[in-house]
Order: sequence, then structure tokens, then C-alpha cells
Amino acid sequence: MSPSDNEIKQLAIDWIDYQKIALDPKTCTREFRKAVEQGTHPLSYAIHEIEDYLYSYPDAAWQLILELMILADTPLLLANIAAGPLETLLHKYPYQYIDRIEQQAKKDKKFKECLGYVWQGGVPEEIWRRIIKDE
Repeated sequence: MSPSDNEIKQLAIDWIDYQKIALDPKTCTREFRKAVEQGTHPLSYAIHEIEDYLYSYPDAAWQLILELMILADTPLLLANIAAGPLETLLHKYPYQYIDRIEQQAKKDKKFKECLGYVWQGGVPEEIWRRIIKDE
């Protein structure tokens, strides 16, 4: 069963909260890293859950990326969204999502900025040209 809107929103909040802890040297302590490695930190599920969405529920993953964009309040968070869920979506489903990505980039300045952090990797050349055409 596909995730609900509430589940998507909560996962976005938890992923952003996890990233904020992980990116801050004051909060990314040895204890935090150990708890994440052991899967005992309450936010560590968010990393794996996003991967599940990307491979099992790509439409929910797209909605999740849009929620993450709303919550991202620093360039570093945008870069992590780009290098994580957005890049994976593009690599796994380039033809399925390119139209949505282009439309979102036209109307959302922050999303367009986020695209600038994406690496081509395995994205087909014709799709990549569409992504970088407005940079």
C-alpha cells in the first residue's frame, strides 16, 4: 500500500531533522553516529525509508522530494536532497520524471537551485541536457 500524505510529510520532517543533526558538528556526536549505525536513533529510519520509497513507491518519493524542498532552509540541505533522493529518482526513473522536474524547476526557484547540485552519473545525456539547459 502506498504511503499516505501524512506519512510522507512526517518522513520529510524526520529526514530533515536527521540531516540537521548530522550536518552540525555540535550535534553530530560519536554517540549520534553510533546510534545511527546501530539503527537505534529514532530518526535513523528516515534514511532507509526514503530508499524504500524511491524503489517501491516512486510517485510517493516525488511527493516526498517536494515536501523536503519546502522544509529545506539551507544550501547544504538542498545539496543533500540533490545528492540523495533527487539524484536517485533521476537515475532510476529519468524518463518518467523529467517533465515534472522541468515544470517544478520553472515555478520553484529553490527546486531549480537544488537541481544545480545534482550530478549526472547514470542520467541519460538527453535527459541531462534538459536538466542543465536553464542553468
